[in-house]
Amino acid sequence: MSRLRLETESPGSERPAALLRALRRIPPFHPVAVRLIRMASVETTPLGEIASLIRSDAAFSAEVLRLANSPLFGMMREVSSIMQAVALLGLQRVRALASTVALRQFLARVAHSRAARLCWRHNLATALLAEELASASLLDRDAAYTCGLMHDLGRLALLALDPEAMETIVDQADSGGADPGELERRVYGASHAEAGAWIMEQWNFPPLLRSVAHAHHQPPAPPFDIPAAVSLACRAAGALGFQFAGPAPDWEWKQWKPLLPQPAANLLDRGREPLLELVAIRINAFECAL
Repeated sequence: MSRLRLETESPGSERPAALLRALRRIPPFHPVAVRLIRMASVETTPLGEIASLIRSDAAFSAEVLRLANSPLFGMMREVSSIMQAVALLGLQRVRALASTVALRQFLARVAHSRAARLCWRHNLATALLAEELASASLLDRDAAYTCGLMHDLGRLALLALDPEAMETIVDQADSGGADPGELERRVYGASHAEAGAWIMEQWNFPPLLRSVAHAHHQPPAPPFDIPAAVSLACRAAGALGFQFAGPAPDWEWKQWKPLLPQPAANLLDRGREPLLELVAIRINAFECAL
């Protein structure tokens, strides 16, 4: 039995406290990505300062450039330098690139884990769907992508703490249909949504990211904003077969239709198969390029 599970078996309020102590011991995201995530709310940041920050780590810079030229982001022209990427894409898009690189590096610690692969694909599918919904709704598509990509950061943190426990949760959800969030509470002392909000606060991430991490399983509510787009995208990703664990939920989104701007409703009205093709092609092309 792992150290974490020994700690979290204590009763009552001691369980979340033990989990908080354990989460504080997790190595944080790549420091360049963390600074970019914090910087994204400051629109006056000079482009040269952003480029210099990314170039401060040669390996991270190379990964950002490689991703910029991958099928996931589909640039119309080759991006050959960080300054060119920043100038062409802007801070929010570069933040999305950096977040994707950082998330993959974070996952590399548990890359052998089936749970890690499932979580990565669910996060990426959610990010791509949130980006599409935001674009159709005249919201910030890059911010929606980043929020969608990071919405399950708490699950990745729990996975990093105890990979075997998360593998067991996946097995139990797949075999018996149990809710993964409830299983997380039993094993870790909190759900991934709660853990995500805690760790993002610890890393001083912006309030929007913390809010999405904490509330993405709550039903979307008006007005249709980025948190609502991520919440709907998370549900849609599961219905398309990119669920983290357990059976895929039914494709039932029309109860949310009155909430959506008409172009976003039209996007979902296309049906399951066109959306599945849109997401699967981009994910598969990206993974094949790595």
